[in-house]
Amino acid sequence: MRELSDGLWHHLSQAADADVDGRISLAEYQAAFAAGLLVTPASFDAGYVPFLDALMDIADQDGDGKLTRDEQVCWSGALMGLPEADAREVFGRLDRDADGLISRDDMLQAIRDFYFNEEPTSTGVWLLGPLDPA
Repeated sequence: MRELSDGLWHHLSQAADADVDGRISLAEYQAAFAAGLLVTPASFDAGYVPFLDALMDIADQDGDGKLTRDEQVCWSGALMGLPEADAREVFGRLDRDADGLISRDDMLQAIRDFYFNEEPTSTGVWLLGPLDPA
């Protein structure tokens, strides 16, 4: 997971860290996306699918290829510091077929929506928890 995270960071920093200071500012991030970084599904998938696969392999404790609500709460709290109540709400939003599970496809769609779908009702809006109204 660390290797994949480092690889994803390296990919993003090469494309976005214009002043080569080891950080990506909001302006650099926006400029990189405007210039075409991860704009196509193929380029997006090349950068994010291996990370998602590793995340799912770690978080999916029973190995069935899907996340339960408790597995979702556990990984999103550990990796993103998402409060339990928010993680439970996120689960409900990402579980589009209401079967009590989030598949890799559900999660990938939410990540794609986060980056590419501007509809306020998309699942991507909830990927990282509720938006801060401030």
